[in-house]
Amino acid sequence: MKAAVQANTELLLFFGAAQTGDTRRGIAPRIHRLFRSVAERISRQPALLSEYLPQLEFVAQRFAPAWLLVADLHEETEGTGALEGAKRAIRRYLELPSDGVATRSAWERLAALCKRTGDFIGEVHALVELSALPTVPVQAVSNAVNRWNSLFRHQHIPLAGDERRILAERLLTIAERRKDEVDSIDCSRIAWLSLALHKDSLAKEFTALGLALDPQNEHCRNLAERLNLPLTTGFSRDRHIL
Repeated sequence: MKAAVQANTELLLFFGAAQTGDTRRGIAPRIHRLFRSVAERISRQPALLSEYLPQLEFVAQRFAPAWLLVADLHEETEGTGALEGAKRAIRRYLELPSDGVATRSAWERLAALCKRTGDFIGEVHALVELSALPTVPVQAVSNAVNRWNSLFRHQHIPLAGDERRILAERLLTIAERRKDEVDSIDCSRIAWLSLALHKDSLAKEFTALGLALDPQNEHCRNLAERLNLPLTTGFSRDRHIL
């Protein structure tokens, strides 16, 4: 109890008095100042984070970007469960409305943390959500498909199980919607994902499109042989296989 009271008192001191310009800029500068002060303190004594955490999370519940600052503190402590704590904080942030750039960055960060912790389903989930953002470039979608293919190929995410299949199906749907933007490499990646989901006709469609975009693409040519497709398909973005 005494430690909690002391932590509360210290946080109030860290928060500091309002400075010139704070009123115009809102509460954000003071909250960042608070977290910087806490970060300096726990850099010397990482165990103190557990004492400050309840109050910091209380602040974050009322100022959503502070969840990302909580995640920073978890990562900086490098203690047991630090990365899991960072993941929880980022997920809390993502539960709330935010602007597109910040949301994209948060999903990218969560995917990276999940990868570091071997949480492959969590990583794929983050990549799918990232791919679904309306402003994300098609390359990010292609990279997500490629990562899913790699995890599936190495049996880190066997397709047995509803959650895994739902994620794969959703990612494929997102990729299909971006068909007008893809290049031949993207096509080969989407074709492999289609094959993993036993959607052979869709795999053929993207293989043919990839060959139409680049007849010499090695990946598409290998897929064409596997799928018994001619290397010249007469396929365009607006038509199916002829």
